[in-house]
Amino acid sequence: MKPATEIGPFQANVMGDANFWYKMPVLALKTAQGMFDKGEGEFLRKTFKNEKNLVKLGKIAAVDVFIGNKDRFDEEGNVANLGNIFFAKKRGLLGSSFTPIGLDFWDGFKEDMNMTLTASRWDMLRQTQGVATGSHMESEFKKRMRILIDPSVMRTFATNTIVTLNDDLIRNKVTAIDTSKVKYITAMASGIAEGSASIQKYLKAQVAKGGMGAIPPGALYRAQLLKWF
Repeated sequence: MKPATEIGPFQANVMGDANFWYKMPVLALKTAQGMFDKGEGEFLRKTFKNEKNLVKLGKIAAVDVFIGNKDRFDEEGNVANLGNIFFAKKRGLLGSSFTPIGLDFWDGFKEDMNMTLTASRWDMLRQTQGVATGSHMESEFKKRMRILIDPSVMRTFATNTIVTLNDDLIRNKVTAIDTSKVKYITAMASGIAEGSASIQKYLKAQVAKGGMGAIPPGALYRAQLLKWF
């Protein structure tokens, strides 16, 4: 996760005082909400029924959890905004398909998403609003981090994602996914586990090359909280 340096459409955000970062380059995309709006709900249903796509969605969720992004999935795993579930077009021998992609802006100073500064959100709250409030925030943050290391919590998060995706299909008059089939939940949970392992591997590689100072303080704090170091 490096700050973007190229000059382009995102220059105002990337270079501005608010310290916006973004995770992936711009592609030709569709969103889940956009598919519903264009009457492509059945295509979206088939996309979600593909277990490989749910694994990818789980990996995106793992990154969201690690950085503190809550504008795609909330703390429990419920879909928070269909407009932030992106799909990139894939061309194959049998035609085109779409695969989930983790494109998003990241405000480096927003709430728990701070990776750059040493002081965390609850540390600042302790200083201004008292220890009780700060301790509560810290407890909530640690609870969220458990999604990345506790298989039962991962599965609960994945279950909520699948159920709320299904609710969105029903709300848009599209045939429901059979949520009694555990393969969908298992695929999403597997993606979260794989994403968590990838983040851990990446951070350990950076530390092995450049020491603890090679990764931002916020990322280091999370890694230590998760007992990755």
